[in-house]
Amino acid sequence: MAVQQIPFLYSYTGGMTPETLEVFWLRVDGVADYVTGNSWPQQPPFDEIGHYRSALSTEDRQALFRLVQETQRESPPDATARSLDAGMEFFRACLDEKIIEAAWSPSRSPAQYQLLSRQTRRLIARTRNTPLRTLRVSFVSLKGDDQVGLMLQNRGREPFVFYDAQQADETPGPPRYSRTSPCCR
Repeated sequence: MAVQQIPFLYSYTGGMTPETLEVFWLRVDGVADYVTGNSWPQQPPFDEIGHYRSALSTEDRQALFRLVQETQRESPPDATARSLDAGMEFFRACLDEKIIEAAWSPSRSPAQYQLLSRQTRRLIARTRNTPLRTLRVSFVSLKGDDQVGLMLQNRGREPFVFYDAQQADETPGPPRYSRTSPCCR
């Protein structure tokens, strides 16, 4: 997908164990997607991974891009090296045919990006209310208290597909299943 087709992209990745993996993007049609493989430490709940999708209002999109513009009014943040243990917070926006991007350490977030980061977190929290494919894991008691098992639950409207050593099927359309790719519904 071309940069212009993703007017806004936000990512929070890396850091100390457990590493974070979160990506939020806004498409031209106003639909927001959020994918998380591990949402530590900023975005609860911490017992669910997945792909979430929601349509943002015009007001939400305009507010987001106003904050992007405001980040450009201040001087660029200090480009000193950041600790790899701290992870990285990042955004890229396509605004008026211009690419605006920045990356920083979440432990030392520059003042000019704090409002943008908070607003993006609010949009992520709202987007998580509309799960597309998720996987929530919880411990359950089996046969009384003698055994413990895991319960896998999908709150999404599409199946959550596990892929093992095979290549994922990226063909558009409904997912196809095989014996080596069971799904959680």
